[in-house]
Amino acid sequence: MKSVVLLLILMQAAVPHFNQVADLAFDGDARLLTVADIDGNRTGEILIWSSAENAVICYDCKGSVLWTLPVTYPVITAAAEDLDGDNQKEIFLLEDVPEDSFYTYRIARVEADGTASWRKLIEMNIPDPFQFHFINADGKEGKEIILGNRVILQQGLERLAFERDRIIIAVEEFGGSPYFLTYQPDVGYELYSFDTEPLWQGEACELSGAEASTNLLLCTLFYESEVCSCFEDWTFTGSTPAAKSVRLWSDITGDMAEEAVFYTDTTLQMIDSQGTTVWTWESPEFIQEIYIMDMTGDVCSEIAVLAPLKGSHVPSLYVLDCTGTLISVFALNFSGIPTVIFSDMDGDTDPDIITFSQGGRKSTLTVYTNTVKKGSLDDVTALSALETVNPSGFTTQFWKFWARYQVIVIAVICVAVIAVIVKKYS
Repeated sequence: MKSVVLLLILMQAAVPHFNQVADLAFDGDARLLTVADIDGNRTGEILIWSSAENAVICYDCKGSVLWTLPVTYPVITAAAEDLDGDNQKEIFLLEDVPEDSFYTYRIARVEADGTASWRKLIEMNIPDPFQFHFINADGKEGKEIILGNRVILQQGLERLAFERDRIIIAVEEFGGSPYFLTYQPDVGYELYSFDTEPLWQGEACELSGAEASTNLLLCTLFYESEVCSCFEDWTFTGSTPAAKSVRLWSDITGDMAEEAVFYTDTTLQMIDSQGTTVWTWESPEFIQEIYIMDMTGDVCSEIAVLAPLKGSHVPSLYVLDCTGTLISVFALNFSGIPTVIFSDMDGDTDPDIITFSQGGRKSTLTVYTNTVKKGSLDDVTALSALETVNPSGFTTQFWKFWARYQVIVIAVICVAVIAVIVKKYS
């Protein structure tokens, strides 16, 4: 009898459970900028840009406002990085300047307490999506900021600028020197250090012409920029569409051997170090993103598959264990453009969930705490549990149908009602 009870407890512990602890709504346009432990207190902060407030708002992990910074222009994105090693992250905002200005963007440095240190107008091209990079580029204490085609010092001064059309897509410190992988449409990829001439020019992962010592560096830069992985071309053979690697090689199953997970639009695969497919899982919906982490506190990492449908009570997050077995299906209730972030928000070492649904008139931020380990978020009175659904159940099928075809259904009902009224009075 004791063994049965223990088995039930272990089975429950192996299934992730999340409680909703914060739910915030924003009028007008709003963006989730970043999630990070900004002040170094081991709990996460959330940065939101709100057009209604015309400001960047910093929330703690429980949804309380820590500070508000008024801004002049819409903020596209942000990043947080500890540049000077003081255990507090500096925040960098990228603001979109109106088209009638000579400058196209403005970068601002903001301290952990919400104080703006400097703002700098810049004229450059940026890719979509845009990403900040940080690297110790000059060998002196602290890191520099890399954005677009520029290397900027901590004080806002410019250290280096490539031609406007060249975009820095990855950076790496190698052998004590900084290296920049740039991309320019109609030209291709180029590798630079601080020299004016490129060290290498070519196409993605075609390393002809590069010195042998440069191959590893180029492959690392290509992988970090998510262009491709030079070392895994063999795994793409025969895959249509080409598989994407989620994590290079790591011990996902806890068996002291390395595995890798690959996915296409609807298929997920785990491959061992010998190139053998361990398991395959077919997603019922288009896969938007994959996350790999230990959600349940055991040695077997879970694979969370974001395949969102807009609407409530519909499957949007599928969770598999390391054997490829589906163990949970969650409904995240998206109504706009969905963003999902897994991050340890309360410092208890288990991953919590932050969701942001960006809509035209209203956006919603929701925080769910992982109940595997007890942290400060687990002491908050839960608003509700994250809804689990049966993907093959009748109720789920109804809501999936409604999420896909509600506009058509409403239109048909309206036409039918109008027809009845016309017939009645004709």
